[in-house]
Amino acid sequence: MQQRLMNPLASQQLNGIGQGQPGYMDLPFDYVFTITLQGNQVLNQQMQAIHTDSAFLWRGLVFASTGIFTVRFSDSQGYYLSDGQVDSANLSNDGSSPYIIFPEVPLPPGGRIGIDVTDLSGQANRIQLVFKGVKRFTL
Repeated sequence: MQQRLMNPLASQQLNGIGQGQPGYMDLPFDYVFTITLQGNQVLNQQMQAIHTDSAFLWRGLVFASTGIFTVRFSDSQGYYLSDGQVDSANLSNDGSSPYIIFPEVPLPPGGRIGIDVTDLSGQANRIQLVFKGVKRFTL
């Protein structure tokens, strides 16, 4: 029997799984968080606010930066998604191949993605994080 692979960034319909969640409509959406850190600066408890019009299902991450850094994320309840900060070398900076968040992280309307970030480059570092996913609207 041949095993079928699933694309975690695609909707259930595009993966050939049923009709998706009945009563909901998922639309692709990206939240963009940009920050500039001074050399070796540590910033904790930063946040990317989620719009109040719909829930957000976080499915992927991609970044661009001028130097190396570490980062740790938390969900709207403050639960960390890793036990420590992750080095930027372990994340994807290739827009065509984002770092996959699987299973997806559901964030409620008006929620947030918590961000702790530390510069390791020793100089000014502009970091842009792109949280890829879908906005889930109730029909």
